[in-house]
Amino acid sequence: MQPIVKPGKPYILVIEDNEDMREALETALTEAEFDVVTADTTERGLERFTDKQPDAILLDIITGSMHGSLFLRRLRELPAGKDCPVIVLTNLEDDHIKQMMHEYDIFAYLIKANTPLNDIVETVRGSLVMH
Repeated sequence: MQPIVKPGKPYILVIEDNEDMREALETALTEAEFDVVTADTTERGLERFTDKQPDAILLDIITGSMHGSLFLRRLRELPAGKDCPVIVLTNLEDDHIKQMMHEYDIFAYLIKANTPLNDIVETVRGSLVMH
């Protein structure tokens, strides 16, 4: 599959409830020449996705009242959400999340505590090349 190239910087949606982590991700991605929009809940993330249609999503799987699996189901039901790369960020190592990777075509599953910011940025870059 050929990557779809949009004019301008790639647009990344960060859904993260921890303010410090959200700001760190926003800063790292902005410094890496991405445009970034953030949300502190999955509900707001779905709204922002609909408004902005980002090129990729960084998703904290447990954020807000809508669990990440419901967010992913709703995202994949949207025409623009079917092929949007999603990178799951969490501190949980869980077989259910690994199962969701296949069910919802998750690009990557990263453990926040074990993944430096620069590795997250490079994973985002990789997701854009693959799609």
